[in-house]
Amino acid sequence: MQRRDLLKMIAAVTGCAMVGVSVQAREQAPRQVMGEAETALLADVAEAILPQTDTPGAKAAGCGAVMALLVNECYPDGQQQLLKDGLLQLQALARAQGAPSFSKLALSEQQQLLTGLDKVARSQQSDATNVGTPHFFTLLKQLSLFSFFSSKAGCTEVLRYVAVPGKYVGDLAYKKGDRAWAFGG
Repeated sequence: MQRRDLLKMIAAVTGCAMVGVSVQAREQAPRQVMGEAETALLADVAEAILPQTDTPGAKAAGCGAVMALLVNECYPDGQQQLLKDGLLQLQALARAQGAPSFSKLALSEQQQLLTGLDKVARSQQSDATNVGTPHFFTLLKQLSLFSFFSSKAGCTEVLRYVAVPGKYVGDLAYKKGDRAWAFGG
C-alpha cells in the first residue's frame, strides 16, 4: 500500500488526515518497531476504545495487527518512537494502578486510564507550545478508529454498508441512533 493511498483512506474514513503523518513516502526500509508484544497491547487498547457490544469489537476486527503494520510500514521514525515510548508509559500507568500490565486491568479501568490520557492529549493539542507534536494517545486513537472502521466488521456490521452505491442522494433521512453509511466498491 502506498502511503499517499493510506492517507486518502484515513481522510475518507475519519474526515481528517491523521495527525503528524507526512505525505511523503519513507525513503528508507521500515524497521519493525511494533513486535508481537506491542501488537497485543495495541489490540487491547483498540478494544478498550471500541469494545464488543452487539457488534464486533476492535479485537474481532483484527485491529492490533493492522495498527502495528501501519506503524511499522508508514510512520516516520520519530512517530514510531513516540508510539513505542507511549506504550511503555501506558504500561507504567497500569502498574501504578496495581496491575502487572494494561491488559490485566478490567475493561472499565482500561477505559478510565485511556479517558485520562485523552484529556491530557486534548489539552496538549490546544496548548500553543506543543504545535506539531501530537500526544501518543492521539495517534493510538486515530489508528484504532481507522483500523476498525476500515475493517470488514467495522464497515459491514457497524456502519450501514452498500457494496456498490447507486445514484447520489444528498439528503438522506436521518433518525437519531441511525448508523452512518459506508460505501465500498
